[in-house]
Amino acid sequence: MNSGDCLLWVLYASLLALLPTVLVAIPALPIRWKRSLGFLLTVAFCLLLIVVGMHALASPALHASIPGPLTDLAWQFTLDPLSGFFLLVLGSVGFAASLHAIGYFHHGSQSKLKQVLLPYPVFVTAMVWVLLAANAYTFLVAWELMALSSTFLILVEGQDQRRQQAAYLYLLIAHIGALALFIAFALLSHGDLISNGNFQRMAQLSDSPIVANAVFGLTLLGFGAKLGLLPLHAWLPEAPPAAPSPVSALMSGAMLPVAVYGLLRIDWQILPAGAVWWGPLWLGLGLCSALFAVLYSALQTDMKRLLAYSSMENMGLILIALGLSRIFAEQALWS
Repeated sequence: MNSGDCLLWVLYASLLALLPTVLVAIPALPIRWKRSLGFLLTVAFCLLLIVVGMHALASPALHASIPGPLTDLAWQFTLDPLSGFFLLVLGSVGFAASLHAIGYFHHGSQSKLKQVLLPYPVFVTAMVWVLLAANAYTFLVAWELMALSSTFLILVEGQDQRRQQAAYLYLLIAHIGALALFIAFALLSHGDLISNGNFQRMAQLSDSPIVANAVFGLTLLGFGAKLGLLPLHAWLPEAPPAAPSPVSALMSGAMLPVAVYGLLRIDWQILPAGAVWWGPLWLGLGLCSALFAVLYSALQTDMKRLLAYSSMENMGLILIALGLSRIFAEQALWS
């Protein structure tokens, strides 16, 4: 595969992966064909993500820009080793979850299949766009698509009160996080998301310690809400267990790592070297979240809730590692 074509292949394939949303609207197509073709397209797309992700690990960064709704507002994408690693994670989880979905929804009705195949490929594609986004506009649109599509997937198994409450709680916390990220990007771009919304441009402008500290706090809130960190963890033991098993796997195994990617992209690559308290704060939040999740997982009798708390614990451990990395980096800087 030509290095220069990798990014374009993924972008074109991400649009093709949305084809199942059209297939479900064709009345003449048998339900078994809709189910098989719909999920197999996602399986093939995830295989491509694995290949491209592995290729990107050892390749220089690639950039692409697609005209947007306004002249100065374009869809900008970048494929580099960081996004390549998380594409590899997303592709691996998405491949397994989508294969499982073919059998899981085997006995589903026409209406239930439509409820799944409309948001499911949008969810996967939105996560890919988040990982490839090179400006605030692309990132925020993809981030919102990811939240909305996963909310609809939570309600696939039914519209009972428990699932509705789980979906509303998830959507509320997701939008609290999205608002925090919007403010963070506005600060990084000096209030001009159109002209200064590119991530490379933001890195050049982020020279104020006050702004850097504010953005650090806002991104921790925004991405921490999606990670399920204390005290914004309330949705995690409710929403994934309410969703179908393939969707639960995608939310826990792919969506949470996408939030980790956001922390690494913004707080490590765009923000300058931070204050000495950044690392200890990450470390403390990670320790509290992991300990809380371990204690509560021991009390669970429902396997899905136990796995949700296990995911929360894993995210806490990752934040502990990031906090220690920040502390060690600061020590090396001052030594």
